[in-house]
Amino acid sequence: MSDLLTPRPPLEERADPYEHIFIIHPVRDCPFLQLGRRQKVTEGGQEHLGIPHWFVLDACLVIAGKGFLSSTPFRSGRVTTDVNGYLTGEEYRFFLDDSNDYTICTDFEEWMPPLRKDVPERWLAIDRHKKGTPNPIEEDLFSDISVCVIADDRICVVSGLNEELRATHLVPQVYASWYHMHQIYQQYTYPGTIKAPKARPIDDIRQIITLESGLLESMDHPSFVIAPFSDEYVAFFFASRRVGMVKHYHLRTVRLPQRIEGYALFTRFAWAMITIAQALPPTALPKKRKGRHESDGLSDTESLHSPPGQRCRTHATGDGGIESVPLLRQFV
Repeated sequence: MSDLLTPRPPLEERADPYEHIFIIHPVRDCPFLQLGRRQKVTEGGQEHLGIPHWFVLDACLVIAGKGFLSSTPFRSGRVTTDVNGYLTGEEYRFFLDDSNDYTICTDFEEWMPPLRKDVPERWLAIDRHKKGTPNPIEEDLFSDISVCVIADDRICVVSGLNEELRATHLVPQVYASWYHMHQIYQQYTYPGTIKAPKARPIDDIRQIITLESGLLESMDHPSFVIAPFSDEYVAFFFASRRVGMVKHYHLRTVRLPQRIEGYALFTRFAWAMITIAQALPPTALPKKRKGRHESDGLSDTESLHSPPGQRCRTHATGDGGIESVPLLRQFV
């Protein structure tokens, strides 16, 4: 009996080997995005930690616009790694295709969602075999809708377990007005709302998934997104900090119900990247940098550029989910 009252030893610390990757603004010379590299990659006989090239490009697409990465401060240092390859360096500059300077989006409500045709095709792979719209749930309140969704799904889409289940929106329900204003449902495979007459548009079951409560908290932090990976969708942990769940769930295949929309997954990814994006330091004019004028057709001191159709603001909106991890290096 006394053995039952003996405290159990503490659990060993969960390993989460990762390294930082900083994406730097080429004119302001400061990082605006920090991610974690976790995939083991062998280069030249040595093992490194990397992150998919496309993941970083898609993050920059959301935050700044369409462009490319450079391993040097110049456009001529454009990364030649295949888009499906891995980035193993610590620092990269991001250039727009047609500009050196640009604003970044740090407020999701200011983000202008793209048309479906402008979303990278990899995010929409889940929609290829859809043959019609799912039947709507005839409930008006999300509390009732969530009960129906959980009963239908039965398990967490990531862990496969059936305990402590929660139904959650891919586009967080705090953005219900934003979702309705931009009519996100018009970008789905079959445009239009699927809901009861009095239900909110954001309660469309095509963007509601079932997660364990712990995984839900981690995704909301945000620590991971559901992302396309090798013809499947996986839980992709991108946080530039230690996350205990990585050992069990990083790159685990996700069992998504057929109703889930690829566009909703991309929008959730956009929310996560914008949430962790770092505001650029305020300045009246881009900083002029000596010795960095190359004959590539663009000057280092161009006027501020904002991609067409994207409304952004660059003032800080809080910590954006970033904890005290080494953003200590000074980029000057």
